[in-house]
Amino acid sequence: MRYSPGNGKDLNAHSYKSLEQAMWPKYSVYDLYASYWMTDDLNITLVMENATDEAYFVAMGDVNNLSMARGRTLSGMLEYKF
Repeated sequence: MRYSPGNGKDLNAHSYKSLEQAMWPKYSVYDLYASYWMTDDLNITLVMENATDEAYFVAMGDVNNLSMARGRTLSGMLEYKF
């Protein structure tokens, strides 16, 4: 789980006077990780970031653009040792 308490600013009351301040509401994001060694040489890994598809601004991320963070993202990896 990733949690940010926000900074208490109201994003709807944004003005040019506070443009240099990073503003974001609070958020909780849940990530899931799984790894399974099928053999001593073969590993399969799955990662789901933002499992609940929460819309949020990255804390202390892009101050001026207020870019949204990525939504639900599934990644996988296959590892083979030789």
